[in-house]
Amino acid sequence: MSLSEPLTADDIDRAMAHLPRVQIAVEQEYKWSVDPLAFLGTADVTPQALERVLPLPEGATVVTRFRHIQSSIYFDDNWRLADNRLALKALVNPGPFRNLSWLFAKQTISWVDGCRDSLEVSARVAPQEIHQVVRERRTLPLEYLERLCGRELHLDAYATTTQERNKVHLRLPDGVLFQATFDVTRTRVLPDGEPVDQTWLEIESTSSDLRPRGALDAWASTLTDRIGVEPDEVSKPESAARLAGWGSDG
Repeated sequence: MSLSEPLTADDIDRAMAHLPRVQIAVEQEYKWSVDPLAFLGTADVTPQALERVLPLPEGATVVTRFRHIQSSIYFDDNWRLADNRLALKALVNPGPFRNLSWLFAKQTISWVDGCRDSLEVSARVAPQEIHQVVRERRTLPLEYLERLCGRELHLDAYATTTQERNKVHLRLPDGVLFQATFDVTRTRVLPDGEPVDQTWLEIESTSSDLRPRGALDAWASTLTDRIGVEPDEVSKPESAARLAGWGSDG
């Protein structure tokens, strides 16, 4: 197969077949609610448009850029997760990635000056088995959430989000990878809520080393000056949960 040919679902299935099905990662992330016309200078959001206007960290170079679409299903148990800064989502993909789905448990450890420090436990699952796996609570992300909550969880889906992700991956001189993402999202509260559209700029690192964290903080400061607003301190699952009624008097 030529390198210029698009990947097929079979190509991706073969590439993932021998990789671990469970991942545990740390993440440091900043995000801003921004208007694409104001930030990018265009309503036509693309990775190339993001790259053109994005101030880079000192010495960083762009290594890849791409666009893809993902859908997330958010779950909770009477807001037990949201109340404890926890989240569970199922990530599903269209097109050639359609057989590649994940369950993500995410724990917000802290917000530090606009940066979300979190721990993420994920497991690859078959798309057609997502609801059964959640119902039976038989995978590591769910076991982890139950340990944190101290009881069995009975989870229901409360919202879905479909987002177009426009990504630019950067490499710093010391080899650390950062990524910037411009997300165009549409969230619906289940079962039949009206769609809510949002656009977000995110930057993130998955390294626990203090040196890239310092570089990430400096980059965030540059972007805050460029955008003119402070980073948002509400996660996407929390934003969806608020739409679905979390935190309301009712």
